[in-house]
Amino acid sequence: MTSRASFILLIVLIAGAGLLVWVIDPWTTTGGGLEEMLPGDPGKVRRVSVISGSDTLVMIRRDSTWQLDGEVLNQDAVENLLFAASHLSLKSIIPGETIDSIKVFAELFFHGSSKETGHFTIARHGQGYVIFSPGEADSYGVEVPGYEELSLEKVFSANPDHYRRHLLMDLLPSEIRSVEVRPVDGGAFLAEQDSMYNIWVTEVSSGDDITGRIDEQRVRLLFSYFNAIRYEEVVQSSGAIGSVDKGLLLAEVQVRSFDGRKWKFDIFPRRMKGEGTDLFRALVIYNDQPSVLSVNYYYLDLIMRGVEAYW
Repeated sequence: MTSRASFILLIVLIAGAGLLVWVIDPWTTTGGGLEEMLPGDPGKVRRVSVISGSDTLVMIRRDSTWQLDGEVLNQDAVENLLFAASHLSLKSIIPGETIDSIKVFAELFFHGSSKETGHFTIARHGQGYVIFSPGEADSYGVEVPGYEELSLEKVFSANPDHYRRHLLMDLLPSEIRSVEVRPVDGGAFLAEQDSMYNIWVTEVSSGDDITGRIDEQRVRLLFSYFNAIRYEEVVQSSGAIGSVDKGLLLAEVQVRSFDGRKWKFDIFPRRMKGEGTDLFRALVIYNDQPSVLSVNYYYLDLIMRGVEAYW
């Protein structure tokens, strides 16, 4: 074989190898099946299903609005979900045998006008998140570039209140630094946790550390009750119906997060004209704002109890 023919053969072999690498792409940075799980263009998604162990949500785009069971939702909350889902980027590939040990919090399905456009299960793994398809060997460590600190447990929440309008606060237990409860009936207390989630409780009246006297599990549950608190309507404080009598304060609750934000609820009974006290809704002055809000006791009952409830 002449040197010229050998040179031509070498070029052909190199070109063929390059084509094979381009087709197989063994060093892909997207992760083999990752892109197939993601919904692609958010604007083409017409239906989103979020499934957890406790709930199933089916959100449908009708004309220009997202709805859940006919109720118009907070459009930003749904669009944030779609943005995050379509922009998930690969951090690592995790062997399939670890899937059984991770904490799954949601399974998501995305549909366009005629077919499924994406489907993945998402879970927390260590300090980050992974997604995978049931039956696949591997899972993928993911993040949203530019939003690495974003809580995907919140963005992909299976709590319907997260997507509804009138959201007042939506905190995960891990985001809460302290909860202070000052009920009219019962002992006032301050529950705090550090970055390692160690909890201690102080009696407000005496300043005594009473951590050793309380049920730690009950206090940890208290930190979980600030997930997606919302109000039903704005009630003018000057109105005859539902007006606030500040002498009837039921409780004051203050919450602080690790990033320095603060929420305050002054809770009062709601008086209905000619009907006595409303048994289902309370009035709340939120963060000392001038307006008065009507809030269902569903969100308030468990956060306004005195320290006696935690012995």
